[in-house]
Amino acid sequence: MALAETVVVGNNHLAGYARQFARRVCVIPTVVDLPRYPNQRRVDASETIQVVWIGTPLTTEYLKPLIPVMERLQSEHPRLSFRFIGAADGLLRNGLRAETVAWSEQKETGLLSECDIGIMPLRTRNLRVGMRVETNPHSTWRAGCRWWRRRWE
Repeated sequence: MALAETVVVGNNHLAGYARQFARRVCVIPTVVDLPRYPNQRRVDASETIQVVWIGTPLTTEYLKPLIPVMERLQSEHPRLSFRFIGAADGLLRNGLRAETVAWSEQKETGLLSECDIGIMPLRTRNLRVGMRVETNPHSTWRAGCRWWRRRWE
């Protein structure tokens, strides 16, 4: 981050951390309404550990290469189970203890609050990069950062 012209973060907490290393930090607020998703679940040693993924039938492709890894993890950790919210039909294979649940706005909060670990496997492609540290001073990210800063301050 120290070499970046601008570091873009999603909240003030991350901005505080980034400012230790970068001169310019831009906060673009996250789109997640955090109060809607309280941390409700506590797991004791005898309970199942629930891993969750939420996506769409189109983004199910990112889970498919991980199914063998998930099966191996379950064989090593019998209390582990998986929940795929919004996944396409036909994802599950024999041996994987998982449920596929249709997504709905009304059920999303409850379905997620019953889980312990969230995963989001992505391949790096132009439209799917989740974090970007910008070093180009003529970048559209820099201009966009100024626009968002004016809008949210």
